[in-house]
This record gives sequence, C-alpha cells and structure tokens, in this order.
Amino acid sequence: MSEAFMIWLVKIGYRAVCRASGETQFYCETVNQNFPRGAVILANGKLNKIAARLYKEFEGYLEA
Repeated sequence: MSEAFMIWLVKIGYRAVCRASGETQFYCETVNQNFPRGAVILANGKLNKIAARLYKEFEGYLEA
C-alpha cells in the first residue's frame, strides 16, 4: 500500500486509527456519499470495498 494514499486520505479529512491487529481504519466526521465511513487497510495490505473505491479515486488524481 502506498504511503501517498494514506497521506491523501488524511489531507482530505479522514482520521486514521491503527489497531493492535495491524489494520488501519479511517473515519471522517463528515458523512455523505463522497466521504464514506469504514475504510480499512488490513495488516496484509489489502483494502476493504470502501477503501478500494477511495483508492480508485486517488489513482484518478495521480493521472491528472
């Protein structure tokens, strides 16, 4: 997982919580369709469905 993706999430308003299990959970105080809750990066680097959607958006900004 790219460190730039995690920095981008923090810059757009997400807060990160690192769990003892090794997973990193992101949450945002603003809840709407553009800022979904429950984005998780698992300890093995895999993304859950919400985080994968945010990662696709992030890749779009990299190409621009």
